[in-house]
Amino acid sequence: MRSRRLLAFTFLAIASLALVATACGGGSNETAATPTRSAAAPSPTRPAASPTAEAVASPTVTPAPEATAAPSPTTAAEPTSAPAAQTVEIAAVPRIKFDKDTITVKAGSQVTLKFTNSDTGVPHNWAAYTDSTASTPIPGAKTKTCSGPCEDEITFTAPEQPGNYFFRCDIHPTVMTGTLVVE
Repeated sequence: MRSRRLLAFTFLAIASLALVATACGGGSNETAATPTRSAAAPSPTRPAASPTAEAVASPTVTPAPEATAAPSPTTAAEPTSAPAAQTVEIAAVPRIKFDKDTITVKAGSQVTLKFTNSDTGVPHNWAAYTDSTASTPIPGAKTKTCSGPCEDEITFTAPEQPGNYFFRCDIHPTVMTGTLVVE
């Protein structure tokens, strides 16, 4: 019996708060956040629906507008700027080798690679891979093969994940190798 009285009192309190909230907000043209209701709001031409016996027995408790927490300010996502584009140079030189064995780039940056083959009459290229097995190429990170003297320029996106990657000449894969360092 006591729980029924408490339930009825809770229902009346919520209904009263809803009526007060409706009455207080009626004359304003400002837009305000209002809680959604399962029953239609009363209108001048149609009276509000009476609660059913089932609704009185187990009312849905909707917090009154005063009881809701103020919305927390939302923080706009900070725009992340892509690392600046960068240019690197590498050359194939006589005696079947590169002029450097390490190239360093920024993670996720646009990299323009200028490849020069100055090894006269010998074909070379430059290609980057995820590791020394050379089974997974880094997309776009491969020059054309050309016999020196010649040049090629490519632009690719450096891997997002910092670490050490692998580059080589695909024509001379055992002697012309190096490390692409992504910071």
